[in-house]
Parts: sequence; structure tokens; C-alpha cells
Amino acid sequence: MNWAPTHDVSLRGPSGTLINKRMLVDSGAFMSVVDHETGSKLGFRPSGADSQFKYVTDTGGGGYVKRDMFVKIGKKPAFSAPVAWLDATAPPMPQPILGRRGVFKHFSISFDSANHKVHFKDP
Repeated sequence: MNWAPTHDVSLRGPSGTLINKRMLVDSGAFMSVVDHETGSKLGFRPSGADSQFKYVTDTGGGGYVKRDMFVKIGKKPAFSAPVAWLDATAPPMPQPILGRRGVFKHFSISFDSANHKVHFKDP
């Protein structure tokens, strides 16, 4: 069985709605990524002033805009982190991605592959 390093994370956006998600902890991802539906539930809305960015992966590509969300992991107080909010035409994501920017600096993160766990500790 292949193990993917995931962790339970609470997200909050402009709507104030708290969403609990199991996210892929990706040390190779510069920024966190949420699909269009999750971002909409967080209260993200399109704006005419948005800068549209493009991405390409081995399974497809699409567009995204940058937003900020609050992230809560474990007992640490919530903090703001940038996120790429995928557009509605993006291919489906198996799960949202928790990337480095704005997140990893708050923790000492270890990947325990033998026990299939990701540990977030105070630095």
C-alpha cells in the first residue's frame, strides 16, 4: 500500500465558515492549493481585479487566483497563509494540498513513513 502524508487541518476564509479537511502535506509544493468548491465554501469570490495564474501538472492544468485563508493545525492558534484557489474548470483534485508558504515556518514537521504519520511540532 502506498502511503500519502496527510493531516487533518481546519480552514477558515472570508465567510467565517470553518471547514475541516484532510490535506496532503507536500514539502515540494510552494503554496497550498484548494479546489474551486472548497474555496467557494470558504467564501472566496471572483474579482475583476484578480491576477490569473496558470499551472501545469502531469495530469492536466488550469488557472488559479491567490487568496488568503486561516489555517489551524493541532492546538496552535490559527494563522494566515496564502492559497491557490483553482478555477471551476480545473481537473478534480484527490485532496487539497498543504504547501510550504506561510505554513511550514510555524512548525517542525517530520514524516514518519514507517508508521504512516506526519508530526507537526513547535519549532
